Amino acid sequence: VSQSRYGRTLIKSSVTDGTDVFYIFNESTGLFGTLHIHDMAFEGAGVAANTGNAIHLRRCIFPTKVNNIYFYNFGGGAAIKMQSCWLTSIENVWAYQCDYGVYLGNDSVNGGWGSQVNTSIRDSHFQALTDYGIYGECDHLNIDNCIIEGNGAGIRLINANHTVINNIYFEPNIVTGK
Repeated sequence: VSQSRYGRTLIKSSVTDGTDVFYIFNESTGLFGTLHIHDMAFEGAGVAANTGNAIHLRRCIFPTKVNNIYFYNFGGGAAIKMQSCWLTSIENVWAYQCDYGVYLGNDSVNGGWGSQVNTSIRDSHFQALTDYGIYGECDHLNIDNCIIEGNGAGIRLINANHTVINNIYFEPNIVTGK
């Protein structure tokens, strides 16, 4: 961990076995009252590497805020991957040269964890991503004031009930078999 050229705490990963850099798996409701992840930079091992995800949150059923974070070179995973998280805010994020900017999904483990619910993504920039700027399943999703450019595709949502997409700038996103 060191200070990065982006004025944030830098976490530089050389992992190429698919392991996530920052991973939280909440097995109970009492782990955190609120989770804040902010003012950081994550740098992966490269676009062609099996880097895993920079941030991976599973079953975080408490308010979570990811703010002011820069992601670079996570070619094997997402800048932010969330599975069955509730009450999530992602703001002022820049993801560059990752597989996904934000990947939202349901936890594959059986139980009452349900869907990704009440997620807000705003004031963020997703650029030069192999797959999607924003991808996944989420109920009550709000995407606002984002730039999504030069990716495999811009946004792909599946089973996204009650979704609002507002003030998004799309620069060419090239769809190749997606």
